[in-house]
Amino acid sequence: MTLENRVSAAEDESLRRKVMPVLSHIGDACAEKGIVHPVGPEHYAWFTGMDESEFRAMMSHITMAHRDLIDRGFSEKGWSNDNYRKHLSCVLQMVAEGGVVFIDDGSLGFAKPDGPRPTADEDACIRAKIEAAQPGMDSVLYEMKEWG
Repeated sequence: MTLENRVSAAEDESLRRKVMPVLSHIGDACAEKGIVHPVGPEHYAWFTGMDESEFRAMMSHITMAHRDLIDRGFSEKGWSNDNYRKHLSCVLQMVAEGGVVFIDDGSLGFAKPDGPRPTADEDACIRAKIEAAQPGMDSVLYEMKEWG
């Protein structure tokens, strides 16, 4: 189930009303500017085929790229580690689907995925990969805090 489908299926109606138009708008804006990212079986296999150290490095990179947002979440919005894990899982899902990409300068950016959506089997593998990484997410967060 893709991120959009998960949001559509969410029990929280207010979440659906807020997030779906944003996801749609981001994709449309990227497509208008020609910012697309090729996706398909190779891309999904790249994501699910990363070994543990590669995946942990990606989680660290995303965490550092979103450091200000994460810091604000904890200091101003009362985030718990669960909120952080949900945020990181969402970004990982968007990377897996091609909607978030790594830019040459090391930052993260949005793109319009260009290609077939993940099949049910590919999506199940993506979800399993992200779920299996959950236990390591807290240690990535603690490392970020230690880096100052």
